[in-house]
Amino acid sequence: VRMPKNETALELIRSLGRPIAAPSATVFGYPSSTTAPAVSEDLEDKVDLILDGGATQIGVESTVLKIENDHAVLLRPGGTDVEAIEKILRVVKSSDKEKEIVESPGEMKSHYAPWTNLSLMGSEFSDFVNELRGIQNLFQQKKVAWPRIGLLLFGRRDLFKTEKGAHLFETVEVLSQDKDMHEAAANLFQSLRKLDKINLDVLVAEAIPERGLGLAIMDRLKKAAAGHVEIREYLNNLILMTH
Repeated sequence: VRMPKNETALELIRSLGRPIAAPSATVFGYPSSTTAPAVSEDLEDKVDLILDGGATQIGVESTVLKIENDHAVLLRPGGTDVEAIEKILRVVKSSDKEKEIVESPGEMKSHYAPWTNLSLMGSEFSDFVNELRGIQNLFQQKKVAWPRIGLLLFGRRDLFKTEKGAHLFETVEVLSQDKDMHEAAANLFQSLRKLDKINLDVLVAEAIPERGLGLAIMDRLKKAAAGHVEIREYLNNLILMTH
């Protein structure tokens, strides 16, 4: 049974006079829908009516806990910070080894994934750019076309604006110019979906500190990248395929 915070949804429940049990209005495995237009795009003629209550305020799905004795097992990090829950209850983060049975939505290793190959940066942005410049030199020597790379950044990066970094990427989406976790969470899925629509060859996402909402954001990004090829392997494969 869903208990939303959105006033439009609450008014629907009041008018109906009974609880509503329903699945998420999104395509399983794909980045979640956080606006009515995204729901319409995903579900098309599978629904008769879309009630538009505006964009979701938080952006990532709910936190899911399993209560066991005197503590809670975190099944899915989400909109409620673990730090806030720990003020009243001990929280244990379940490991992948414990997840032989899927107990909650979002527990699969690969989930929330765009169609375009997605990779996590894995290093500081400046180091990553320098590494890519070295790989691009090899592409030029081998006369291999440089791929169209989309970049998903957490905050503003002055280095990206410089000539030595900007030319490596086709386009960039910034989750929050001021590195605000709430804004980044709200923009996450919309930014992923936007990048996924423009026929890029590969996407790269910057890692986010795993505290507060950052834990939920990184959970989504790790799962979105799980079924895809890491960026360095992807670039190496391009060279091998050409020669």
